Amino acid sequence: MKAQHRATCDTVRLWVQEAGYTSGGDGDRIPAKQLYEEHLEWRGDNGHRSMGAHEFYSRVCEHLHADKKLARIGEKAMQAIIGIKKGFVTDVTSPLFAL
Repeated sequence: MKAQHRATCDTVRLWVQEAGYTSGGDGDRIPAKQLYEEHLEWRGDNGHRSMGAHEFYSRVCEHLHADKKLARIGEKAMQAIIGIKKGFVTDVTSPLFAL
């Protein structure tokens, strides 16, 4: 019961699952700002309070065993989350209802 409650309160974990992000390799990288803006939109759409960017990046990296670093994406150097990739979303059932 406690683990179920914790899982449903962890909005970063819920967002990662719903958005279809998974752990990747060193060559997989997504601009940090893009992730944060996508997450802010999801939070607003789902009635969750927003959190600061620093906390968000820490939690995403923790959940997906990734790192936030300065990286080259295309022609530009920018802050990116390294070791994360966008997968295909196959199940959009909330963990609340997947019992």
